[in-house]
Amino acid sequence: ERRARQRGHAKNLKAFSTALARKKKGSRQYKKLLRARTRCKAKYVLVMRDIEHKISHAVVEEAVERKAQTIVYGDIRDIADGIDKGAVHNQRMSQWNHGKVRAFVTYKAEAEGIRVVLQNERYTSQTCPQCGHRHKPRGRTYRCPACRFQAPRDVVGQVNILSAYLHGEPGKIAAPTT
Repeated sequence: ERRARQRGHAKNLKAFSTALARKKKGSRQYKKLLRARTRCKAKYVLVMRDIEHKISHAVVEEAVERKAQTIVYGDIRDIADGIDKGAVHNQRMSQWNHGKVRAFVTYKAEAEGIRVVLQNERYTSQTCPQCGHRHKPRGRTYRCPACRFQAPRDVVGQVNILSAYLHGEPGKIAAPTT
């Protein structure tokens, strides 16, 4: 939902930019469009914050339900530092809210008495949780060429983050069957 809202917001901003370019700077219509664009941006910020709070609430609620004492969170604070992947990818990475959801999860978890730990994500979505073979997957599904294991890449990453936290390296905990 966050991604869809972000794309919709980008389309709205493009429409405002196009409309503003056709108006004379300083005219009533121009000022009216500027105010509308400002309201649109403000609403977008509120909607995104609401979504982030709902996501963090769901994570902490699940942890409380499972009586978890610790939430292990992938450390992505420096994910975009010093990397040039092209204009489109760089822009997408710069618009990503790296720490907002993590901060919300942290304060909500601490209120419930649950500890939040940051874990390095190195190789977690590239290591097979069944056999430990490492290869760079393409697409949203991880397919291991060594043992033919197949699962969504996010699930593989989550299992391997837990494995890295508990055992010091990914690939030591098998992925769930469902």
